[in-house]
Amino acid sequence: MSEDKKFWFDYTYKRIKACHRLVNFVVGARGCGKTFAFKEDAVSSFLKDGSQFVYMRRYEKELMEAKARELFFPLDLRKKYAEHELVYRNGYYMIDGKPAGFPFPLSTSGEMKSIEYDNVTNICFDEFIIKGGSGYLPNEMFLFNEALVTIGRMRAPQFFLMSNNISWQNPYFTRYKIPRLEKGEELFLAKRYTLCKPKSEKYKKAVAESPVGAFLKEMDPDYFDYAFDNETHDETNDFIADRPKNTRYLCTINFDNDTVGIWVDNAGLLYASLKTDPSALITFNCSRADLKKSRLNFKRGGIFDRIQSAYLSDRLFYEDQTTKGIVTELMRFVLY
Repeated sequence: MSEDKKFWFDYTYKRIKACHRLVNFVVGARGCGKTFAFKEDAVSSFLKDGSQFVYMRRYEKELMEAKARELFFPLDLRKKYAEHELVYRNGYYMIDGKPAGFPFPLSTSGEMKSIEYDNVTNICFDEFIIKGGSGYLPNEMFLFNEALVTIGRMRAPQFFLMSNNISWQNPYFTRYKIPRLEKGEELFLAKRYTLCKPKSEKYKKAVAESPVGAFLKEMDPDYFDYAFDNETHDETNDFIADRPKNTRYLCTINFDNDTVGIWVDNAGLLYASLKTDPSALITFNCSRADLKKSRLNFKRGGIFDRIQSAYLSDRLFYEDQTTKGIVTELMRFVLY
């Protein structure tokens, strides 16, 4: 293990585990050792007391047998545990000939209910945030909640959702109402979860001195800051604006557990806000669990066509990043 990854494991990963929360969100710089820390802990725990693990990805093709071993047991890990056999065989991650871990494609989580996970203590959902926002499952949050129940049942294993710091606008942070961390804040401890956005000046400095890092820092500093300084990539303050006082209420949109009000000003510009008018006559209801019905509901009214047109022509504004995230997820869901 590199010195940087060892620091991440000894300091950050162990600190998160010690919080004993069911769900742990980890968004970090590329290559800092997020997933490697989980893998090393998974192997170490199994060798110590037989604790098993689950390795989750979104799609079944990501866990195909041809690359399953390299995906979870990379060369660095196999070298560290050279005296042990780490292989993928017959649908299991095997250590010394014994089942140690389970691959778990989220897209087929409904088919995994008959498997016994009683000895599973740690679960890694790798790359839970997708760049660009497209590619999430239509009923992603329902399937993830199903996975929580299927694996956790009445126990208290720890789920680690890991990703590069791509965007705060994603189904998980929207559905669970995960707050933004203050600038410089690395760990937020809530009652039911932890949120970690680790930074390492030592790691950043080491990368900056490498040929690739030096090139990116000079030629594309925005990407360097995202990849190695853990700055959010797909997020800007574009279209964030205060709602003018002369706006009037247009309609209410219920999107799963979120409610957004749409307002219009005298110039015809639209504004999305968490402030709604309970007396509004027009309400649209949308559910990820029923894509076909939701799209039909929206197509019935010209008002939503107006909202959709405003979104596509950059005439829709948002009061904050939270509202922007909700509406962006809604539009991706309905349009694509």
